[in-house]
Amino acid sequence: MTIVLTIYIPSFGQTEAATLSGTITDPSGAAVHGTQVKPTKVDTGIIVATPSNSSGLYVFANVRPGPYRMVVEKAGFREVVLTNLCMMEFLAA
Repeated sequence: MTIVLTIYIPSFGQTEAATLSGTITDPSGAAVHGTQVKPTKVDTGIIVATPSNSSGLYVFANVRPGPYRMVVEKAGFREVVLTNLCMMEFLAA
């Protein structure tokens, strides 16, 4: 299973949140539908979850800055655990 992470941070005004999105694909590059993607904010223990859609896409809006751990799982595939992910706040000058 391949995971592509994309982080979008709005450039207007000051914000304390971002959008975390990505695409789940198998080794051949085909999208994997219904994969559970579960980022956990390490310092609070808050877990959110969403399945990938038919294109393998997942989206989390309003992601707060801080340390994260992400678990990606789907029956028939090896579980993937990403640790030491850090969402950082950027302020425009």
